Amino acid sequence: MDGIKIKFNPYKGVYLKGFTGKQRKYFDLGPGVVRGIDGEFLINDIFESMSALKSQVILGGSFVSKYQKDENPVYNLPENVGAFSSRFTFINGGFNLNGEYAYKYPDPHPDVIDQYNYNTKFGDVILVNATYSRKGLGVFLSVKRVDNMSYRSDRNATLNNLNINFIPSITKNHTYALAAMYPYVTQPNGELGLQGEVIYNFKKETFLGGKYVTNLTVNFSQVNSLKTTPTANYEKYESEYLAIGDELYYRDLNVKVHKKINNKWKVDLNYLNLKFNNNILKLILDESGSSTFGMLDANILVADVSYKIKSRQTLRLELQGLFTEQDKGDWASGLLEYTLAPKWFLAFSDQYNYGNENDKVHYFNIAAGYKKKANRIQIGYGRQREGVVCIGGVCRNVPASSGFNISITSSF
Repeated sequence: MDGIKIKFNPYKGVYLKGFTGKQRKYFDLGPGVVRGIDGEFLINDIFESMSALKSQVILGGSFVSKYQKDENPVYNLPENVGAFSSRFTFINGGFNLNGEYAYKYPDPHPDVIDQYNYNTKFGDVILVNATYSRKGLGVFLSVKRVDNMSYRSDRNATLNNLNINFIPSITKNHTYALAAMYPYVTQPNGELGLQGEVIYNFKKETFLGGKYVTNLTVNFSQVNSLKTTPTANYEKYESEYLAIGDELYYRDLNVKVHKKINNKWKVDLNYLNLKFNNNILKLILDESGSSTFGMLDANILVADVSYKIKSRQTLRLELQGLFTEQDKGDWASGLLEYTLAPKWFLAFSDQYNYGNENDKVHYFNIAAGYKKKANRIQIGYGRQREGVVCIGGVCRNVPASSGFNISITSSF
């Protein structure tokens, strides 16, 4: 944002803020002006009689509006469009419940296919998260429904440009390269999804726990379309609020076992079953802009083994396999990493698309890096596939490339 932001704490437990300005678009500014206010209220701090209670309650709300001049020669479009949200958090011991509801007033914007076909339907989204934890057990559940919630300071913007709101993904973010090859992206036009996760530690000195604790994590997420009925007016459709649509967008079942064998050896074993609807998510396109495959069904295996050579020196071996009959077929990946904590690391990796009958490619890479306080420098050489790469404990999304590369990161 290029503008003004003000924060104000008028009373204990009351936090207010407001802003106005224009959003940055690369080295330029978007055409719309964005204005907003937000308030958060810590109920236990506001009311002294509740300060000693174990249960904590936090309430919040915000209102945001955008102004964009109407220059459309055909339609009379609203120049001011507002959106509001309310949120809450309830905490009691190991139980945490939080949720948010947001509503967007009608904000006509063109379809991706037809730039003159405007949708005048209102938008809303609801997100609820619940967690419970005690010694050795953690449970997480999340539910989200999104309907027509694209909200930008330029009604004609596309891709990730000039988004005002942020709608988090309800699926697990994977760090291993092959597991992160087909990531899910929130569909602001409409989706209904859920995610659940259970984390359990097997006790020491038991058959499954052994001398050290064994950790088991099971995660499941699924996202479907909304159940809609077409209409003849400019709203285009009506949607049943909690009805699940017939089209599957994404499904991910993953199981992880973490085991410390002794003071030197640690093992992580991962299994993922993934369904990915490329007709909707469209990550892989042909030259005509059409999806090259429909529903991807993949199984992914990952073994991550660490060996502590001696104090501050660790050798890590990572083996991965992705097995599918869709897209480019099967993949294999390997990484060998040496770390001299906390400053140095050296890594060799290769990803091989051996299931691609038309173009089998090795994506090899060698990288070395140095870290000191908040500064990090990495030098590498090889052929890089586009996607998420994790080396030296740092994960980042990188473009496709070939040759030498250098990366310098500094936090201040």
